[in-house]
Amino acid sequence: LDGITLSNSKKAAYIDTDGGVLGWLMSIIGMSYEEWLNDIIESTKLAPYYDFYLERDTRPKGIGYRNYSGIDFNKEIAVTLRTLQASSDSEITDAMKKSAKIDGIILTEDPQSAFAYCYHKNKRDGDGKVVKQKWFLPAIDEIEEISMGAYDEFEQVFQNNKYWSCQPAAFNKTLRVIRQRAYIGNVTQDGSYMDDNTNRARATSVLYDPTNPNANTNGYVNISSEVNGNEGTYTLTITQFSGELVSHGYVENTGSNKTNYLNPNHPGNLPRTEKCRIRAVYRSGTK
Repeated sequence: LDGITLSNSKKAAYIDTDGGVLGWLMSIIGMSYEEWLNDIIESTKLAPYYDFYLERDTRPKGIGYRNYSGIDFNKEIAVTLRTLQASSDSEITDAMKKSAKIDGIILTEDPQSAFAYCYHKNKRDGDGKVVKQKWFLPAIDEIEEISMGAYDEFEQVFQNNKYWSCQPAAFNKTLRVIRQRAYIGNVTQDGSYMDDNTNRARATSVLYDPTNPNANTNGYVNISSEVNGNEGTYTLTITQFSGELVSHGYVENTGSNKTNYLNPNHPGNLPRTEKCRIRAVYRSGTK
């Protein structure tokens, strides 16, 4: 799924602030400064989405998390890929559509993605479409726990072999709002958000490293698929009271802290074109 955006429904950016005196004045008339400011952010069409926040991720207030949600992620990704297949958008290339194919794959045809491989372990109807998803490509926190919990049971195959998750790798980004105030100077407020890295995805394996503080009692730990640094800043300038949008735009960082630089400390953050192993997981519906 190289180049395909998978997040499209969960709000990712939020400025967490009480607004000072302006916020106090707005509260008197029953308005929320935070909601007012974040409505302006969305009106710019920035509206970033990141559907894969985990509890362990750094998130602004107002953003939820979704632990162990692989089956839900897979259902949503299936809808995204079908929508892409049916799209007439000129920016969606034939190669992307070929990569996104999940329906109508025949027995002699290779699935084009790890997602499609797991998707087609489900039962299909007479038209070759999956009716109910129970087999799925696990989320990163799920494959991490599976690889650790079943390490000995599966004869240590999780050591030195990377396994895909269904989650895209992410960019860390800054959201900056500059409020222009006549005569008394501007106020700058920063927030943060994560965004899909459309060319990389998250994978894990098991590493023997008894010096790692996260290692279990036997000295084993999952490799990391996180990301460091900050990819860039989206800046919005608005007037203090009217909320009129003066300017907005995104500027990428340059230098060694840019997140899409390969980071040897996070070996599970991989190009989507990389070959990794696949574990399909079955959710029976029981607790």
